Amino acid sequence: MTYKRLAAMALALLCLTSCAAMLDREATYTSPHVENPPASLADAYRINTYSGLRSALQSYVEEGMETGNLRFPATYPGNLTVDLEKAKRQLMEEDALGCYAVEDVSFHINRIIAYYEVTADFTYKVPPAEYMALENVEDDSGLDQRMEEALERFGGQLTFLLDRRGLSDTALTDSVERIFDLRPELAVGAPTVEVTYYPETGDLAVAEVELRYAESATALRLRQRNVLRAAESLAAELAGLSQEDARAALMGRWQLEPEGSSLAAGPLLDGAGSEKGLERAAALVCRALEEQREEEGP
Repeated sequence: MTYKRLAAMALALLCLTSCAAMLDREATYTSPHVENPPASLADAYRINTYSGLRSALQSYVEEGMETGNLRFPATYPGNLTVDLEKAKRQLMEEDALGCYAVEDVSFHINRIIAYYEVTADFTYKVPPAEYMALENVEDDSGLDQRMEEALERFGGQLTFLLDRRGLSDTALTDSVERIFDLRPELAVGAPTVEVTYYPETGDLAVAEVELRYAESATALRLRQRNVLRAAESLAAELAGLSQEDARAALMGRWQLEPEGSSLAAGPLLDGAGSEKGLERAAALVCRALEEQREEEGP
């Protein structure tokens, strides 16, 4: 074999090898086999079970994300399309924040050799910044704090995350009564309490509470001033009496009406009320009496 033929064959082999190498690199680039993609490529939850799928969707909502990535192995033990729709439905119907805030979730599925990559796009009916700021209420103390704020404003809406496991079915109305007992100066109007739960059943829910009064806040504030003036006036009359004797004198002055008003305003402005109303009015007068004595000093 001549030198020229040997050189030609070597050149041909070199070209074939270079072409093959180029083809190998191109195939690797367009169809990568990545077992554990870096976060910069796919910030994704890796999902192996249906419960993991539900948890991932809840986490994205809790974080206020508009888009999330999910990765499922090719061996995922379920029908991916069916499970995605089922998890979406449960998120929007059974999860507190999902039911309250999520308008829709759409999914885009892409098969990449060893796994499925799913992009979840979230549409919200309540801005994430708003629902992420909701406070948690787990007991009577937390509930009373929220309700007291609304009673001070004489109405309005409250929204919070409620754990119903530690609360009774009448927790909201009971809260109003407790606050009226502790702060009888707020007991000048009887609000109706309307509540909407998201979802309606379950231990955890977002609660939208509306306090409605038959009168305007302006009218109620005016009545409150009149109630406080009446309490201060009676306290001045009873200045020489002990708290116990002052209370007895008040109960003898006011008329007990078993079916009457339970508000402090009843006895102080109209001279009559239910037993609860008389107790609240007397507490307000006794408080004014104590304040007057503190101002006078020893």
